[in-house]
Amino acid sequence: MRLAWPLGASLLCTPALAVDAVESFGTNPGELRMFEHVPAGAAAPLPLVLVLHGCTQTHDYAQAVGLVDLAEQHGFALALAEQDSSNNASSCFNWFEPGDIARGQGEALSLAQMVEAMKARYDIDDGRVFVTGLSAGGAMTAVMLAAYPDVFAGGAVFAGVSYRCGTGISDAFSCMNNGAGDTRELLTQRVRDASSWGGPWPRVQVWHGDADTTVDPQNALDLAQQWSAVHGLPASPSTTGTLGPAQRSSWRSGNAAMVELLQLAGMNHGTPVDPGSGAGHCGTAGAFVLDVDLCSSAAVIAFFGLDGASEGEGEGEGEGEGEGEGEGEGDPAPGLVETFSDLDGYDLDGWQGDAHSDAGIATLRAASSGAGACGEGVVRASLARTFMIPAAATLTVHADLSLSAAINVATRAAFFVTVDGVVVDGREAVFASLDAPGEVLTAALAAGTHEIALVAEADSNVCITAAAEARIDEVRVAVEDEGEGEGEGEGEGEGEGEGEGEGDEGEDEDALDDIPGCACRQGARVSTSLAWLGALALVSLGRRRAQPSA
Repeated sequence: MRLAWPLGASLLCTPALAVDAVESFGTNPGELRMFEHVPAGAAAPLPLVLVLHGCTQTHDYAQAVGLVDLAEQHGFALALAEQDSSNNASSCFNWFEPGDIARGQGEALSLAQMVEAMKARYDIDDGRVFVTGLSAGGAMTAVMLAAYPDVFAGGAVFAGVSYRCGTGISDAFSCMNNGAGDTRELLTQRVRDASSWGGPWPRVQVWHGDADTTVDPQNALDLAQQWSAVHGLPASPSTTGTLGPAQRSSWRSGNAAMVELLQLAGMNHGTPVDPGSGAGHCGTAGAFVLDVDLCSSAAVIAFFGLDGASEGEGEGEGEGEGEGEGEGEGDPAPGLVETFSDLDGYDLDGWQGDAHSDAGIATLRAASSGAGACGEGVVRASLARTFMIPAAATLTVHADLSLSAAINVATRAAFFVTVDGVVVDGREAVFASLDAPGEVLTAALAAGTHEIALVAEADSNVCITAAAEARIDEVRVAVEDEGEGEGEGEGEGEGEGEGEGEGDEGEDEDALDDIPGCACRQGARVSTSLAWLGALALVSLGRRRAQPSA
């Protein structure tokens, strides 16, 4: 039995740019169709966006919301999935079928194979693969982020539902009408159980109209809670604001938004667009592609970091250095990602742990007077924080260490740094003492989301104290290769140079005004036929499938 998501619009916006069918892409157990658009002459390696339409729609959804034109403008590839009515009577992706939403099976595997096919055919950047979709395609976007977090760096869900919100017909209806109705912990565990992946996790953007009568807006809140918890972030957003007519809530790690929720007052079920031929416009309005004066496709690719906003201009001669302050929100620009220093006073926002403060300096202390009768054994103090690293970076920790374990060979004091739970650098004293002012610990960081922890640890087997103390002067995460920031910023700097300049990265609300709209021909036909489900699911007959494979 196949559930038809009650969403429909056959989007026949005539493509202004070529979209080509891909006849073969792996075993394709979900029996889906694949199309592609690859801009001619785009610089490799190419970012890739997988696009999933809603019910009764086709791959033309990508053209209707302006993604094909934006791909051409900004040089990223598109893989366009298309459902077949033999799989689902309303051509919905089967987001609720257990055999289609598990890793290595059914439609989920077919979609993953589309990504692999693009990588085999073109020079695709493994670290910049994304997925987005509307309604049933939005729900399937959540599936792909959960089942294949090692494949996708991020995703954008429009009017969708949380992963495994409903499996089977009855649960799926309940999910659409009411939301998951589950605790934050259970929502999170569903994602963690979908694969053996331990992180870093994809960044997620969620879009929903608060007047949606097809998929209850509670589902957007569930998605935001599911993914903010997966990232280890609090239930409440870090920041709130607006993006055009949308209310925007962001769950941030440092300067990076890991999860965003965009809610549009008065908007029903669909994808927001802003039709027109000028800058800042995109899309062709139709059924479930809604003109609300906001080009959501531009906001999505900005969230993915594909909008080219990192290109700035500067003037001067030679080389120079400067400092400035940017305005807006966004991912950290190449260069300095985060500073934690006593020079300007400590900013412990985002850090979690049990540091003490000595005259404004963060201090970790761990002291143990043994196990058994003394009852302590290993004692630990730590500070931890999750960072979104935009490119290969270096972590540097400056600390004054006092490690005392001069009791016997079974006593120990240590200070070390971990990345994602793995020790990357440290100092240790066993049956000795170590005083090391200005000690420097370093580590290399790959692009992605990483948890960095600073740990002081002491262990004594007798009732005499072993102690570790670290007074932390600075923690610095900086990108090794100098690059160009994103967005608009204001700052002051001194230097000499000629050519391209560097701007602080931001996600300014006015940045969308610079993005051209859809090049679809005016008057393109849009079918507004709507396949309503009512109280019964539609049945798919005669579907033939290959056996699920890993």
